[in-house]
Amino acid sequence: MEELLQEAEELKQRIDDLERQAVDLFARYEASPSVEQQRFATVEEAWQALEECASLAEMQSIFNNLDKETRLQIADYVFTRTNIFKGAASTFSQHYNEVDSVLE
Repeated sequence: MEELLQEAEELKQRIDDLERQAVDLFARYEASPSVEQQRFATVEEAWQALEECASLAEMQSIFNNLDKETRLQIADYVFTRTNIFKGAASTFSQHYNEVDSVLE
């Protein structure tokens, strides 16, 4: 019984530690603005953030949450100044809906 109680106490400690870590991590996450909330200084800066996305879904989320004027400027930048046959620009060009100015 003593061993069982000691093991239970150790598990409680680990849970408490994890809870503290989660609270700290969540507080830091809430304090930093998401990419969607940021105001990009330039179109190049916005495109750089999109290029760094790990997935199409992440790129869509960021791009589609920007205002329409910014989306149009980014699309113009991608189609006129990048190589749309490779990397993030290729993904962007394949999924860009010109009518609605969104990524699908």
